[in-house]
Amino acid sequence: MASSPATMDFTKVVSVEVDPHRVLSLIQPFIATVDRADLRKRQVKLAHPSVSKDSRTSSPTLGNSQHASADHQTQALHDLALDICVQCLLLAEIDESNLFTATQLAIEELPQDTDLFSDYDVSSGYDGTCTWQEWEADMIRYDPSERRFGDLFVYASCYWLEHLKLSGSTYDLAKVEELCQAGSLRKSNWMQQHCRPDCVMKPRFEFDSTLYDPLSIVALYGPDPMFRTMLSQVRLDSDLYLEDTVLATADQILQWGESDRLVQMFHDDRLGSQLQTPTFIYMVAERWSDSRFRSRNWEPIFHLLSTDEKARELWEGVESTQCGELVKRLFSRLISDEDHQVT
Repeated sequence: MASSPATMDFTKVVSVEVDPHRVLSLIQPFIATVDRADLRKRQVKLAHPSVSKDSRTSSPTLGNSQHASADHQTQALHDLALDICVQCLLLAEIDESNLFTATQLAIEELPQDTDLFSDYDVSSGYDGTCTWQEWEADMIRYDPSERRFGDLFVYASCYWLEHLKLSGSTYDLAKVEELCQAGSLRKSNWMQQHCRPDCVMKPRFEFDSTLYDPLSIVALYGPDPMFRTMLSQVRLDSDLYLEDTVLATADQILQWGESDRLVQMFHDDRLGSQLQTPTFIYMVAERWSDSRFRSRNWEPIFHLLSTDEKARELWEGVESTQCGELVKRLFSRLISDEDHQVT
């Protein structure tokens, strides 16, 4: 790996030289198959579970791991992978140019894998009857290296959140803030790549970078210790965060996160006041009414709204015409709880 001229600060990669054939030859005994015709294909699939166990217990990066538990070793590996991914995504060039050109963005809007002379639309959406690789086999692809983004960028963008979720320690929040800064090109680039793990122009799912900032990312993906630290250290007046970061994060949790974390935010001394408003109640009603999210675990939210004095004052004062079904359910729950207490 070569650094920028006249500096030892590895914040920008000028070039990376590696012999893929030699690397594959070295690890050949430990992996299942090697497709030498496609060196960019994901191929590191361990031949036997014992290889994974041996690699953890023998790793020099984990210190004296022989006496460590398997869970601790796994967390340490996720910590290491997380740090590598974050360092990659914090390289200067990731924040200097767009992942896609204007032409590529225009191509994304075109129908993909579609016979223009057929009435049958095969691109309506992934139906789960085959693998993503099979589904995307004939779709339009892009090469990140053409825009100075390499394969490590692809992996880091797609998997750093998984490593974050499974890490065993509170990672450096300053790095997470920089990586997830509201409105940054860096965040936009890794999020666009995150929903395209196999570099197909059509994303597998929507991941709108304008809706997220460090608080919402940690609330959705960070381990519990990191989330608690974030609540105590979040800088609401910083341009690293969205202007309405607390409500924006609450909305993301209602859709995709753990309800318990929303309860924590509601009771937080610093952030709770921003959720103790009718706006929050309307938001809860809107998401609960959406059939896409009805199957989620709403019990912690309903428990909060029916037992917390501040929360009850809020929903009892809102216009029932705008969130009638939710209010009816809460009233029913409240009456049921009171009857139970009397008996």
